Amino acid sequence: MRLTRRGWNNIIIIGVLCFIAIIKLPDLLRERFAPKAAVTQVVTEQASQIPNTVFVLSPNLLIQRVVFPHFTLKQSNGQWQSSSNLSISASELVQRWQHLQGTVVDEATISKLSLQLPPPQTVEVWGKQQAEPIRLTVYALPKFWLFNNGQHWVAVSVAADYLFPTSLSNNK
Repeated sequence: MRLTRRGWNNIIIIGVLCFIAIIKLPDLLRERFAPKAAVTQVVTEQASQIPNTVFVLSPNLLIQRVVFPHFTLKQSNGQWQSSSNLSISASELVQRWQHLQGTVVDEATISKLSLQLPPPQTVEVWGKQQAEPIRLTVYALPKFWLFNNGQHWVAVSVAADYLFPTSLSNNK
């Protein structure tokens, strides 16, 4: 049996697809069958491998309360409650802040930006068994958010309502 050029091309294509499937199979199996905590650890490890990318808050921090400029989120009996009626659930907003990550900004860039920084907002994050909160200084720039968490300056590109959702009680 003799193969034509088209036949050999088909064999090569099928071979390449099988090769890719074999390489991807362990990752797919790990994602599918790994416990949820292990998947979170893998995501955290992958994020830490990206150069100059850091979490704004420690992913291991057990958040008890978050004080925003216009409202407060507090955990009570395992449920998140908000002092204001928000457009999203309080637990979803805490998860957004818990997993927020961005690019580290160097001091030279901060000194250039310092002349055009708007007035800051402060967000206090209280962790379990912490005497003092983590105070995040937040600047809303036109194209990104700039955070200072006491250790790093971090630039994050997300929509305004992703971090500071609208309060439904203020829209009446």
